[in-house]
Amino acid sequence: MLKQHQERFGYHNKGFTAIEFILYIGIISFILLLTIAIFYAIIFYTGEYYDKTLLRNDTFKILQKIYYNNTYCSSTEISGNSIKFIFNDGSYERMFASGTTLYIENPNGSDRFLSDKLYLTSFNVSTSGKFINIYMKLENKRRTQFYSLTSTIYRWGF
Repeated sequence: MLKQHQERFGYHNKGFTAIEFILYIGIISFILLLTIAIFYAIIFYTGEYYDKTLLRNDTFKILQKIYYNNTYCSSTEISGNSIKFIFNDGSYERMFASGTTLYIENPNGSDRFLSDKLYLTSFNVSTSGKFINIYMKLENKRRTQFYSLTSTIYRWGF
């Protein structure tokens, strides 16, 4: 009698029940969902980090150019939202904003300074005695990241 009982239910032990199958599918789905969420977060935060780094690097490139010009020029002129560095040899460089782009103008023409991936939302230059105050605000194209900077440099040639 015991052997018949084991044979009758023995077949059932060789396969899956519907509940076990649904449970396994649920566990696998949950693991896949977590994996996809992790990969999406990595991609998203990598994009944000790239935007922040691009904004920061371009801002510091602009400041480095301003500090370099300020060190090697004989006089500096401020007019509106532009700053002009006049060098000892009579040449000059002028930085000015037009729309959302920052330009550098010299006797050979003007060049774009910012990349196509950024907006220049604000570029203001003011002077107070021997000091030049520069305010810049850059944003990425999606308008999700911004970088603001206020800097003061000492005017050498005055």
